[in-house]
Amino acid sequence: MPNLLDAAQPSGGALAHQDVQLVIIHDATGGPAEKLAQAVADGVESAGAQALIRSAAPSLTRSSPEAVPPDALWNWPSVTLGDLERGDGVVIVTTTSFGRISSSMAGVLDEAIDNLVSGELSGLVGSAIVCPGDHPGGEVGTYLSVIGNLMQLGMVVAGKPKATGADDMADKHDMGATPSPGHDLEEAYRQGAAVAKIAVKLAR
Repeated sequence: MPNLLDAAQPSGGALAHQDVQLVIIHDATGGPAEKLAQAVADGVESAGAQALIRSAAPSLTRSSPEAVPPDALWNWPSVTLGDLERGDGVVIVTTTSFGRISSSMAGVLDEAIDNLVSGELSGLVGSAIVCPGDHPGGEVGTYLSVIGNLMQLGMVVAGKPKATGADDMADKHDMGATPSPGHDLEEAYRQGAAVAKIAVKLAR
């Protein structure tokens, strides 16, 4: 059986699929979630796809990205329903607080489920990364909760790619990167590249 990731990689090197776009949603500006989101975006772009970084908004709208400027508390524009509808996949990067999804990310997922009820995201790739917030603990439970939301939206869930060689010894987390300086950014980069390759395959 051909490898899904290998099949998405043309022999010429980087993927020639700039029309494929992954929406990366993060919370907690200035913290590890934002840094991981940027690493995911770098990985997505290394695979030849486009990365659209958005912040977790308190309320989703159907506005165009230009109509939703960055908030004073955020470095990136707030995600809109239009972003999700136009994208070819979603990567959720969320902190966990008291074993739960952050309130801002929970709001995004709740509104997506309430509003995207006609299968707009069905069959697209979805992935998640969870990292501790101000009140750490419960990262695994939070991860599974995010995955459950992605599945409810009909998305094809992509986990973290397995490391190989020397990286395998340092690869401690099986379900998305969680913060230990340096290595986590590498994991997030690999995850972004892997998700992009799957998105390209699904878009064919």
